[in-house]
Amino acid sequence: ETSQLDLYIFVQYLLHSQLTEAVDYCHKLGIALKGDIAIGIAHDSVDAWTHPELFHLDKQAGAPPDVFAVNGQNWGFPTYNWEKMAEDGYDWWKKRLTAMSNYFDAYRLDHILGFFRIWQMPENSVRGLLGQFSPALALSAEEIENNYGIPFRQWGIERFILPFIKDWVIDEVFGRDNRDWIIQTFLDYIGDSNYRFKAEFNNQKAIENTQMENWVREGLYKLQENVIFLKDDENSEKYHPRIGLLSTISFREFGDDYKGRLERLYNDYFYGRNYDFWKEKAY
Repeated sequence: ETSQLDLYIFVQYLLHSQLTEAVDYCHKLGIALKGDIAIGIAHDSVDAWTHPELFHLDKQAGAPPDVFAVNGQNWGFPTYNWEKMAEDGYDWWKKRLTAMSNYFDAYRLDHILGFFRIWQMPENSVRGLLGQFSPALALSAEEIENNYGIPFRQWGIERFILPFIKDWVIDEVFGRDNRDWIIQTFLDYIGDSNYRFKAEFNNQKAIENTQMENWVREGLYKLQENVIFLKDDENSEKYHPRIGLLSTISFREFGDDYKGRLERLYNDYFYGRNYDFWKEKAY
């Protein structure tokens, strides 16, 4: 009896045979072939199945926001565990490139930047705004307070790392007429006009998987992204400024003095702090 695995193996054999035949034909005509190698692999790929230790399967790769994708990009594939790959001299990559050389005379690596830093998001993210560069030098609470004069712990860390949701924020995102329904359906009141997401809606994947109109879904995404800092993926006591935080509703709530301090921190982090580090750590 043929299994699903046997079917995939047979399909791969056919692809290999047909591509090899096409390559031989092109070479006889004096034509060189250039291939394209994507930086990532799929969660359900044979590589993730046979070598899960080489990947961060609980993370997703993508790109930070730009003028073409204001909410960033989520490519949906896991990031690499470079430390584990280094243990055998990056044998997986050597085999991958060697296999591709059977078909192509030259190839391009799509997103070469991913070899020394990647935009990484939690597995429960949908959009790209809640990501952080990996690797990157996260900030400690002491650095945030002492270097930039931001009362990070004095005001309560939650003010900075949890979605900032008040009645007027809900009105701005959804309209006053929809406030009561949004609160009743998706939020819990925690006092002083502040709200938190109900447990069943506390991440973007949960919202994506719930049937609702698109304008509601997009608004809920925006509320969840209304934060100033994100916890570091590796050390929960360190923090990254959320990319694009200067355009968040949460940022607008601060006085001009603290806006200036946050802006200085933001610019230092994204345009200076990590450059030498990335150069040193490039794989």
